[in-house]
Amino acid sequence: MSIILGNLTDTVINFATEAHRVLFINSYNWAYDTVPEQLDGVRAVLEAEGIALDIEYMDTKRFDDAENYEHYYNFLKYRLDHGEPYDVILVSDDNALKFLIDHREALVKEASVVFFGINDSDRVNEAAAIKGFYGLYETTSIKENLDLAKALQPEADEFLIVTDRTTTGIGDSKSYLKYREMFPDMTFSIVNFSEYSLEAFQLWLQGIKQNQILIYMTMMVDADENVYTMNEAIAILAQYANVPVFRPTIGGVGKGLLGGYMKSYEKQGRIAAEAAVNIINGDPMPVDSLILERPNQYVVDYNIMKKFNLNMAVLPEETIIINSPLTLYEQYRTLLVPLALGLSFLMVIVVALVFDNHRRRLVELKLRGKNLELSGLFEELMSSEEELREQNQLLSQSRQQLSESEQRYKELAYSDILTGLNNRIAMYRALNHLIADRAVSGALYFIDLDQFKYINDSRGHLTGDAVLCIIGERLKRMESDQVIANRLGGDEFVLIVHESNPNHEMDQLFINRLFGVIEEAVYVEQQEFYLTCSIGIVKFPEQGRSANELIRKADIAMYKAKEAGRARAIVYNDFMHSGTEEILEMQKHIRHALEKNEFRLFLQPQINLDKEVICGFEGLIRWEKEDGHMISPLDFIPVAERLGIIHRIGQWVLKQACDDIQYFAEMSYSSVKIAVNVSAIELTRADFDDDFMKVLEACNINPNQIVIELTESSLLEISETHLKKLKSLRDKGIEIHLDDFGTGYSSLNYLRHLPIDVVKIDREFIKDVAIYEAQMLLTKSIIEIVHNLGKTVIAEGVETKEQVDILREMGCDRVQGYYYARPMCLADAAVYLKTYPVE
Repeated sequence: MSIILGNLTDTVINFATEAHRVLFINSYNWAYDTVPEQLDGVRAVLEAEGIALDIEYMDTKRFDDAENYEHYYNFLKYRLDHGEPYDVILVSDDNALKFLIDHREALVKEASVVFFGINDSDRVNEAAAIKGFYGLYETTSIKENLDLAKALQPEADEFLIVTDRTTTGIGDSKSYLKYREMFPDMTFSIVNFSEYSLEAFQLWLQGIKQNQILIYMTMMVDADENVYTMNEAIAILAQYANVPVFRPTIGGVGKGLLGGYMKSYEKQGRIAAEAAVNIINGDPMPVDSLILERPNQYVVDYNIMKKFNLNMAVLPEETIIINSPLTLYEQYRTLLVPLALGLSFLMVIVVALVFDNHRRRLVELKLRGKNLELSGLFEELMSSEEELREQNQLLSQSRQQLSESEQRYKELAYSDILTGLNNRIAMYRALNHLIADRAVSGALYFIDLDQFKYINDSRGHLTGDAVLCIIGERLKRMESDQVIANRLGGDEFVLIVHESNPNHEMDQLFINRLFGVIEEAVYVEQQEFYLTCSIGIVKFPEQGRSANELIRKADIAMYKAKEAGRARAIVYNDFMHSGTEEILEMQKHIRHALEKNEFRLFLQPQINLDKEVICGFEGLIRWEKEDGHMISPLDFIPVAERLGIIHRIGQWVLKQACDDIQYFAEMSYSSVKIAVNVSAIELTRADFDDDFMKVLEACNINPNQIVIELTESSLLEISETHLKKLKSLRDKGIEIHLDDFGTGYSSLNYLRHLPIDVVKIDREFIKDVAIYEAQMLLTKSIIEIVHNLGKTVIAEGVETKEQVDILREMGCDRVQGYYYARPMCLADAAVYLKTYPVE
């Protein structure tokens, strides 16, 4: 009965406990090979903690396209907006993590994110840098597999790794190449399955030599765009390969592959779920948000070892060997077990009889000595009483220490470590509590220190932290029953002022006092600093009924204060979102600029690396106002697109480019080309292609001297109808360039189908090409792929001779950047034409 009552009591406590919820987003579907093991690990931990688990599959292995991502986003957004919130979001594999990073503002909200099963180290580092993201890098343990393979095939001198063009395949290739220096006597080769048809790949497998080690990592998509399951890939390798096939991850062992040092997806799921439980329980996560544990193990197939006569003695002691021959015990286990049980039963009876006889003798001896023991027991009890008093005192001290520890834990959970003020969590709790009380009103003061970064940059972060501590102490002194001081992070603070009055009024004296607290001189190690701040103010409940809404509006008002010149306070109003007046003012100025001919077309040369000749210019628009002030196109082009006047600017650019070409022709440079940038909105105009050709005809310009440049996002935003316009212009002799490749979708698939002649690699790829080997290899791969598609490559942002030499060695066709020339006016471009031959 006690046990039953105890169980009933536990049940009541569990029902009374607040339910926690975890959402698991998986890149693939429930039938994919790695998913069941991941789910086993996640469920084992969460079910033990009584935490609810929901699972959603993106199914990107079968539908890896923009339409699937858009549908999945709309579905998940609706569900998260209309359902109960989640404490933690678990996310598995690269595609799902990238999806969640791209949409974290709309989907993640207040939940923490724990990721695992990630192959791409760059994606892992990107996620780990985001606040609230924690996770496990899916290390493939390539080094251990290379060591094992070399030990089993000591005569081999070449590693062959099978990968493909998928995200996982690219990540595996990069990880594999990192170990080349550790094996100087081995050749490292990569076999890209995506470059072979199935028949060609089968022939290649049959031709592998005994001095080559074959490692299967990723094999999903072939050159004909056929998609293979893991079991189909394993069957192909097992049938056609005439050498043992090593496998560093799940699948294939027992089906014809040797195996290797493998990932445990069940253990990955457990580690990720344990991290989620720690977050829910309020345990602080480590400063380094990456979990470094590697849940891997050695697993090999005995039959494959024997088939290729491999040495079993070199296997590590902890290796799991499947399909090994049965031992004598395993062969006769059904007979030995009953026999052992019978013998054990007889032995128990014999031991019991002997023990009973011995016990009887001991009882007689104990009875004789009992009187002696009882006489001494009284003395022991007297001394034990004093000992119990001392233990009771120690227990009281332990309880006091435990109480102090609990109080310290609460302070750490809800206090900012640097300043001691309330942290973001404590602020949200306090603010939501105040909003829930209908009788309370107040205001939020969002404080951002002006130009604080200069202190960190010039004096160092330790000095910057000391300044923040002093500011925090001053704000702490402003606290009262109606004022709560908080630090959001960095140099951002929030004061919550509240009162039991539904009609709170702004207090200018309080604002002045707040400015005085910030602007008072700060002294750190004999250094004197003077600070100002920008303050955004929002009132509640009239301007917001949730903490998120109030913080967002106060942040907007604070940035308006900075835009207005800093060192001021601005109260939020609903017109701050629109910026209508500024847009209309910009529209007026753009129209006047067209009328007054204030726009300028600057030209930046493009150099043919093979011939060292000028092959053309890119036309870059600039706005030079009457006072000589230059305005960047980033400031007025988006407004012109929004207001529908971008086509007028585009017409001006095209007309000016034609005039410049005529000018060069008069100087005997009749073959010079000029590229003009075209907005996606311009392409949507019904008569875009006709208007474009009319300008060329009016200026008597040969179409092959004009180039149209479009960004990746422009091509993906327009319809098939608009693409036909581009194809029509291309058929008339106009080149089409894809600008800023690598900054958007970077899909190699659409390069084959869209009307593109030249691909321009974005400067972000070029700036580190001479520094990081991985960047150099990636850039080289892009150039080779573009060349294989029959297109020309231009590298943007080239600034050093070292970059030029590397790009020339990679086979890059053309370059553009400050190393050769900055954008220049027409007159300077004419002079520049005399310094280089023209193609």
